Amino acid sequence: MLWEPPGAPQPRFWRRQFALVPTTAQNTFDSIFGVILPVLCFMGDPVVLKGGMLIPPMYEKFQLVVYLISTVEMGAFLVWRTFPKQASGFASIFAGVFFAGAVFSAVLWTRVEDTARTCRN
Repeated sequence: MLWEPPGAPQPRFWRRQFALVPTTAQNTFDSIFGVILPVLCFMGDPVVLKGGMLIPPMYEKFQLVVYLISTVEMGAFLVWRTFPKQASGFASIFAGVFFAGAVFSAVLWTRVEDTARTCRN
C-alpha cells in the first residue's frame, strides 16, 4: 500500500531496512550515496588525487587504482540494484566485491588521515 492511514503501526527501523521490497526512500538514498556523491567527490577533489593550485596531490600515483576500484564498485552496485532477481544468485560475489571496496576505502582513508596529521605537526 502506498499510503498508510494515520495511526497505523509502522514496522521498526531494521525490519524496514531488510524488507524484501525496498521503499522509494531507500532506493533514492542508495542512488545518491552509492553513485552520485562519490562521482561528485571525485569531480571536486582538491587534495587527495588531483591536487589544488597551491597544493600538490597527496596520492597521485594511486589515482588510476582508486578510479578503477571505484568504477568497479559503482558498477557492481548499479547491477545489484537494477537487476536484483538475476543478481541474487551471485550474492556472495557481490558481497565480496562490496567488502573489498569497503576495506580499500578504509585503508585509503587512514592513509589520508595519517598524512594530514603529519602535515599539521
